Amino acid sequence: MKIVKKIELVKKIHDTLTNQFDEQDKYFFFNSFNLPILTDMDYNGNEYIDIKATLYQADDFVLKDIAEELNLSTEHIIITPPKNWERCKNIKAFISHLSTTKDIAKRLRDELKNFNIDCFVAHEDIYPTVEWEEQINRALQTMDFFISLHCEGFSNSVWCQQEVGYALARGVKIIPLKFDGKENPTGFIGKYQGLSRLKKTGREVAQEIVDIVKNDKGLKNLYEHIIKETELDEEAIPF
Repeated sequence: MKIVKKIELVKKIHDTLTNQFDEQDKYFFFNSFNLPILTDMDYNGNEYIDIKATLYQADDFVLKDIAEELNLSTEHIIITPPKNWERCKNIKAFISHLSTTKDIAKRLRDELKNFNIDCFVAHEDIYPTVEWEEQINRALQTMDFFISLHCEGFSNSVWCQQEVGYALARGVKIIPLKFDGKENPTGFIGKYQGLSRLKKTGREVAQEIVDIVKNDKGLKNLYEHIIKETELDEEAIPF
């Protein structure tokens, strides 16, 4: 969630809680969501719950749950991700590919998972009975960066070109990956330096992508934060 949108949502929740609940109700409400309650003192020395400070600790998923509990609309603030990214805490990548390279896309997805990167692969990650185009649109709207798998026919695919266009319009990081040497990134993404598969293993290609993410000014801080949170979660395991 964008920072400005989070501030907007926190304000809506704050105003609702302030108008509808007394102090005891607020304690019960926040405890129900397992949120550590932060307090402050008023001018008379009385302790009160600092609602905004308490809410800013919550991740986007919890804020959405709180808003829904209060019957507050979040449609214009929080974009619903595709099914496989629900409750996802990792950095998110959309892999654009032809149907002929779906096995390659799946392999890359599995390798990147080891580096705290969750990928969306349309041929693998759309649940049965769920509308195909809707899930792809949600993934494109909520991805953190974009990977395009270039092989013969990619530039002629209407679907792949639409996905590339969406990534360009959103301004996310684009990482082209050249596979068969027959087709290079073209058009507006021709300016991007593409990775060449050559004889590299899936793990080696994934590591190159991770190195790009670590050094990208738009992704670096997000990735470092996710890694730090993962390490804290692992430290909490009692062995």
